[in-house]
Amino acid sequence: MYKYLGNTEILMYDIWNYVSCIVLLVTNLTTLKSKSSFLSNISLKTIERLKSKHRYSFLCNPKLFAFVEIVFISLAQYAFAPEINKKLGIILKTGDNNFGLLFFCPVILMIFFYIIKIPPLKQLDMITPAYPIALVCVKIACFCAGCCNGFEWDKGLYNAVDDRYEFPVQLVEASLALFIFIFLLWYRKKAKEGTMFPVYLIVYSGTRFFSEFLRHEEEVFWIFKTYHLLCIAGVVLGVAELLLVQKYKDKINKFYEPKRKARIKF
Repeated sequence: MYKYLGNTEILMYDIWNYVSCIVLLVTNLTTLKSKSSFLSNISLKTIERLKSKHRYSFLCNPKLFAFVEIVFISLAQYAFAPEINKKLGIILKTGDNNFGLLFFCPVILMIFFYIIKIPPLKQLDMITPAYPIALVCVKIACFCAGCCNGFEWDKGLYNAVDDRYEFPVQLVEASLALFIFIFLLWYRKKAKEGTMFPVYLIVYSGTRFFSEFLRHEEEVFWIFKTYHLLCIAGVVLGVAELLLVQKYKDKINKFYEPKRKARIKF
């Protein structure tokens, strides 16, 4: 596996993780090209104050504030992920895993959205495609580090960490994440409000359930591994979120609704 960059001591794993952060941010920023977006209550108040001071009127561009908001949302989306994943991995004895991000990051974002008073369901719909495309980079990072490895296979790729030939399951999962990203871009055109993330959680958990059979992990229940159980939990949670969002969508939006709101056209 490509553990280091050339003859340097720069870990390829770290490089690809940094790339995943950049890809996530860029993907979120592409939402600025959408036909409309909502500004938070904080941004609206700031724009009003700047307009009252004519010398700062050049800063009152809604696109600028939308850009800043998406940057902050991206930071909130990813900043807590490594620590959450690590803690969940310690509890489940699985090591770092992506399910900590999927299960808990949306909760953190919902709290963040409430603080800045911005429609949560629309925002989650906008940023959900960033999850799988960032995951592509993370899986390549795993491949470079030789972790999250596949089963032993004579026709596979050599893993210097385990000193054996293995099935490159990391590359398979990276390909699946890319497929999910493309699927979400297609689904976003016809998706009902608030359904993007639950659908992603269901699809990712479903594909990961089958790719888990290609991993080198011990079974904990019959033929199932710990991640199989997490995948089942992910599907159940995704279906529950999908049903709850459709049933209580109006109440959720009303709870988050700011006193003043504006729609900006691009």
